[in-house]
Amino acid sequence: MNTRASASAATPASRLRWGFWLVLLAVAAWLAFFGDKTPNPGPRAAAVVNAVAPATAARRPPARTESVAEPVQALRPRAEPEARARPQADLFAVADWHRPPPPPPPPPGPALAPVEAPVPVPNYRVLGKKQENDTWEVFLGRDDLSFIAREGETLEGLWRVERIEPPSLQLVHLPSRQVRVVAIGEAR
Repeated sequence: MNTRASASAATPASRLRWGFWLVLLAVAAWLAFFGDKTPNPGPRAAAVVNAVAPATAARRPPARTESVAEPVQALRPRAEPEARARPQADLFAVADWHRPPPPPPPPPGPALAPVEAPVPVPNYRVLGKKQENDTWEVFLGRDDLSFIAREGETLEGLWRVERIEPPSLQLVHLPSRQVRVVAIGEAR
């Protein structure tokens, strides 16, 4: 009963698989027995054949390619080239991991004139302007703050409004006395 069960277990898919493998085995056997068995002439012979002109090749019978034997070099001991390439170092030498002290600072030179720090640019945004009784008022904003600038007033204790004449507003930085000009637009 077991023999019938194993014989009936062969499905069409397994038969197809076995058939594929048998065909593949037959193709491999044919290539092994009847395939091309000529030796590879190598790159030198191919270069010689390619170098012959087509007219010369037509006149001459095809040349037999012979492999040119290259001389075999004697093996050199491994220690020779490495000894010349790099010096031998003591791998287990005692090493000092402390850094040497830094060099002394250079002697003081002539005193340099102090460089003035650049004056900060006023970072006010112009919100608008208005002319009332022949005087201009400019509305400025910075972050969450808003300011009304009139001639002669001081903004935040750092900037004094020197002159308002559209299209510009002239501010003086009080600590350094430097003047900055802010564009406010034409008068309308």
